[in-house]
Amino acid sequence: MKKLFLAVAMVISAMAASAQSDSDSISESNSSNQTASSESYKPEEGSFMMEVGFAPFHSVIVDEEAGTRTNGSLVNLQGGLLRGVYVISDNLQLKLGFGLSIHKDVNDNNEKGDAWHKSTNRISLFSICPGINYVFDGTNKLAPYIGGELGFGIYSTKVTDESENNKTITKNEGGFNTFGVAAVAGFNYYFAKNIFIGAEVKLGVDMQVDKKLSVEADGRTTTTETKVHSLNFQPQAVPSLRLGWAF
Repeated sequence: MKKLFLAVAMVISAMAASAQSDSDSISESNSSNQTASSESYKPEEGSFMMEVGFAPFHSVIVDEEAGTRTNGSLVNLQGGLLRGVYVISDNLQLKLGFGLSIHKDVNDNNEKGDAWHKSTNRISLFSICPGINYVFDGTNKLAPYIGGELGFGIYSTKVTDESENNKTITKNEGGFNTFGVAAVAGFNYYFAKNIFIGAEVKLGVDMQVDKKLSVEADGRTTTTETKVHSLNFQPQAVPSLRLGWAF
């Protein structure tokens, strides 16, 4: 009887040990799966990210004096809203932003002969913004960050006035080059694997240097060099929806 009791006890002990081992294995597997799941939303080290900022609101230009609506075209990716980001590590990212804004207005009175007049106004902006971000741990979907960036921009204008016998081209009236540095803070929210939306706020200082003004009329070009500089310090909120993806 004693031998039978010992045998049963040994079998029960072995079954308990096996069950405990299976339970630990399942727990470790679940924990590993949960960890993998929590890390699957964000890009891994060595990934490259692209993001685009959308600015859906812009002013409509109206010719009040003529009482007519201006016909124009607009391309708007201002202030580095097209951006490439390289993920160095979980907490460090290098970024390079590009800005492009082109606006063209054409106002033609559709008259004939000496009464005909056409005015074309073109405004363009190009900018490049290199920088770096430090990304906090956040959650499995939310990645808050702070960082800094440099900014270099070119703002150009061109106005062409045409009539039956005359054509005048004025370039860079109000045009300027800009140089700046800014601190940034923002967040990315990953609603799917490697796909996110985000928002960002900047606080920076920039300097503007006026461009040379040139006027071309009757086959002759006159250039006026300006020496106007200005320094601005102001918060810059980015009222745009940023959409990005990693690959």
